[in-house]
Amino acid sequence: MTMKIIMNTDDKNHNIYDSGFDLHLNRTEVVEENERQFQRRIKEERDEKERRERLRIQRIAASGKDPLLYSLDEIIRKCVIHQGGEQIEIPLHDLGFQYSIAGAVEAHRFFNQLKDSGCFKDVERSANTYFIITKPDIGKLKEERSKLENKLGFHSPLKDQDKLLHKDKHGVYSYDKKKIEMDNNNLYYKVLDALYSHADQNGFLSYKDIEKQLITAGEEEMLDESKRNRRIINAISESQGLFRFAKINGHVWKNRLPDGDKLIDIKKGRGLQLNNRVA
Repeated sequence: MTMKIIMNTDDKNHNIYDSGFDLHLNRTEVVEENERQFQRRIKEERDEKERRERLRIQRIAASGKDPLLYSLDEIIRKCVIHQGGEQIEIPLHDLGFQYSIAGAVEAHRFFNQLKDSGCFKDVERSANTYFIITKPDIGKLKEERSKLENKLGFHSPLKDQDKLLHKDKHGVYSYDKKKIEMDNNNLYYKVLDALYSHADQNGFLSYKDIEKQLITAGEEEMLDESKRNRRIINAISESQGLFRFAKINGHVWKNRLPDGDKLIDIKKGRGLQLNNRVA
């Protein structure tokens, strides 16, 4: 005769012969769940890397710059934003290098080249995800940018000396070979400079991309889109911006081309258009 022993656990009755089987099932479920969580984490990390790589490629393509020049502009932007800081952190994924170990090595090499050129006192690489630079020299960084532009043969069609509007190597603008008198620390100058230097081959630059250049130039970021656009429009207006305060030979500079068209057109909801024609 076989005795049947019943154990009571948490108000549920289990046959003692079933307990080992239940324990095995529980362990199997835990192992399988752990494996599923592990695979989810791996997939999420892979997807995040792919997302960041896509964004990197899109950002560089939109800027029209070489990855090194894009990276240097981002370094300068960070330094301007945190001007006066002893140490500045620069994430790898904000630069033009691949978000990978190989990309981190290439970026570190670039930072060391800048350090050797006197752009900052020291640089430290942290866990292949960001860099810490010490005591940056913004003036030196901008000098290296000019050298890099020359080395890469960078040329913007809007920098053609035959165009009505022209900027020299010192950042001084002229119109029809006459110097434009304006404050290059003012917002209106920075908007003009962004448009002149970064517009596409048709002279167009979106509000979003102008805003990026303003941040690089040290202006506060405007998170509200309508306020961002209004700030840019006001900066080139005839009532309170560029075409009120900029002068040529003591006279207010007019937003007019010789044929009567506007030099800078506002494309509603989109951005600005620079119609920089041959003189």
